[in-house]
Amino acid sequence: MRKLLLSFIAVVCLLACKTKAPQVTEIAQVQPSEDTLTKKEVQEMRLYLDGKKALLLDDPIQAQGNFEECLRINPQASAAALELAKIYVQRREFARAAYFIEIAEKASPDQEEVLQNKALIQLANKQSADAIKTYKFLIKRFPNQIQYYLALTSLLEQNRQSDEAIKTLDALQQRFGVQEEYRVRQIRLLEMEGKWSAAEQLAEKLIQSNPKEGAYYAVLLEIYLSSKQEAKFAQCIERMRVACPNDATVAGVLAQYYLQSKRYTESMDALEKVLSENTGNANLNIIEEVLAQFAPVAEADPQYSARFQKLLDLYILRNSNSIRAYLMLGDLQAKNKQYSEALNNYQKSVKLGFHDWLIWQQMMLVCSEGNLTDSLMSVSKQALDLFSEQAMPYYFIAQLDLEASRYDSALYYLQEGALRCADNKVMKAQFYSLLGDTYHKVGRHAASDSSYENALFLEPTNAYVMNNYAYYLSQRQYNLSRAHDLAKQAVAQDAKNANFIDTYAWVLFQEGKYVEAKEILLKAIQLTDKNATLWEHYGDIQVKLGEIEQALLSWKTAKDLGAKGNIDQKIAERRYIESK
Repeated sequence: MRKLLLSFIAVVCLLACKTKAPQVTEIAQVQPSEDTLTKKEVQEMRLYLDGKKALLLDDPIQAQGNFEECLRINPQASAAALELAKIYVQRREFARAAYFIEIAEKASPDQEEVLQNKALIQLANKQSADAIKTYKFLIKRFPNQIQYYLALTSLLEQNRQSDEAIKTLDALQQRFGVQEEYRVRQIRLLEMEGKWSAAEQLAEKLIQSNPKEGAYYAVLLEIYLSSKQEAKFAQCIERMRVACPNDATVAGVLAQYYLQSKRYTESMDALEKVLSENTGNANLNIIEEVLAQFAPVAEADPQYSARFQKLLDLYILRNSNSIRAYLMLGDLQAKNKQYSEALNNYQKSVKLGFHDWLIWQQMMLVCSEGNLTDSLMSVSKQALDLFSEQAMPYYFIAQLDLEASRYDSALYYLQEGALRCADNKVMKAQFYSLLGDTYHKVGRHAASDSSYENALFLEPTNAYVMNNYAYYLSQRQYNLSRAHDLAKQAVAQDAKNANFIDTYAWVLFQEGKYVEAKEILLKAIQLTDKNATLWEHYGDIQVKLGEIEQALLSWKTAKDLGAKGNIDQKIAERRYIESK
């Protein structure tokens, strides 16, 4: 999906760069004087010109009204229909845009700008086959516009029509001349089809055009690697060493070869040699590609992690503007729990212009996992400014506000974030769970209960939500039957979670089932005997059973472990006192 989106954006940008600014006369031809026009035609022309002026003044709503009025006067007003199609494209209302481009095309079937926009609208509406036909017609009608060949090639590649893509590149080079990037692209397409012999022949032609260019040998070497022709691979390496002995591409291809053969140490040796020698004409593209292929190996196997990090550091010394290198280094450091360092490298990638949502998501997760509280708030607020429709920034800001007792602010971000979860039930459940916690803190118990119920509706088996909801109900001594069921289910899911057991025991306590509560809570103490809350609750239960001396010992243990609140009063008065 991401590749398709990028390709679509590339096509749009390419056409935007190559296409001249639209003129009224391109469709309307020469404007006659008003004396020769009917009253309706004069009105239509003035409305159209007013619409164009509104666009220049950045008022698309006014422009839309003018163009629509044109079409009411003349349902075949091609120029107005085209402008409306472009307005709806900007709004990403592509179905509506298709309606108006169809009107424009009927009146001006060979008009270039109409066809351009038709192709883009077809792409946006996922009508790839139709878009291919449109680009082919554009090439036939306007054969000297290179952008149409490139757009068609990309579209054919996406639709796995490699043979047609190769033919399109052939046609492009026949008209505009042979160029390296197009020849390499053809070779890649042939490789995808497994046509190794044809790919090899094209690669040899590249080498013949410049026998001292290491990158061309690299293309041929990759063909031999992919087709597992090891003898030819070895021969090509020797040819390359003779033809361009100082070109780092040799080391890069060797490193790639060793990597694919799982000879990881030899691969890193080749990479370190070329990066340490600081060869002036090193082909950094191939080095970076090999590093990217090595990254999953280093992340999965700790024995390669430290050395791979050194290789990335060396590479960054050579190419300090490599966004990809900073991302790889950040990912590796995050994997190794070097959270501050990872955040630093992610931020460097952002400074270099990488603003993909995924990097902001990763930065927030790194801050959260590394307990980088101040950075988490800063990064989340920046992410919110850039991606206000993403739910995650709202969640982290609200969580930090809740921890700092900024309840009104937390409620605002949680309510706004819950609206942006779309169909992500798990995330929406997390928002409702935090809303339940926050509403409880401010004493809005009905809203708290409703939030927890919403969370459980979305995620019925979430034991943590069950536990918190049950505990807060028991504290209020409200709807204890519901609290009992929830606490029991949570324990059933995780029988070794002392907090869940404590909640279940406390619900039983509030129900007056002291014997059962004592038996249950003892299991939690056996799991962890250093928990002040468990010992205090155990003492509360004991005193209700008339075990006063044992209760005093339990309360004193709780106090020694840090219990606060009314623990001293309980000990002094030798009785259970409900917490406020």
